[in-house]
Amino acid sequence: MKALKLRIPIQIVADNENDKELQVVVSCRINLPHVGVIRPTFVVDTGSHISSLSYADAKINGLLVTHFPIKTSTHIGAADVNIRQLPEVRVLLVDATGVPHRFSLKQFCTEDPRVGSELEHRKAETIPSILGLSFLEETGLRLHVDMKNNSAYFEL
Repeated sequence: MKALKLRIPIQIVADNENDKELQVVVSCRINLPHVGVIRPTFVVDTGSHISSLSYADAKINGLLVTHFPIKTSTHIGAADVNIRQLPEVRVLLVDATGVPHRFSLKQFCTEDPRVGSELEHRKAETIPSILGLSFLEETGLRLHVDMKNNSAYFEL
């Protein structure tokens, strides 16, 4: 008898900035230190090693990102940002049958602008929240995307 696989559906949607380009996104709940539970939408980005809560999502939810240590600084899109390491966070994803599953992530970050100008803050706010390869490595989930049939999911 085959064991049933855990399957968590995710979405393929048009990119807000360019309707001709598609992206894979997932909405979930995250329990953040000093904030509590928030419900951001993440872009699944296999080109990124890190998983991070965006500057805009952190700001909207009242997370003071400057309280966390800088892991590195980098250039993402048009913005120069500090990548800040968050303490362990818990992510809740709901499977295809409606059952919630919790995953603990130790490699989870947030970012903020390296330069304090208003322009740099606006640039940093355009970067989405990302689930990168570190998310797949830590959770053991596999990503399946079938663009032809508009189907995407995580599977364990």
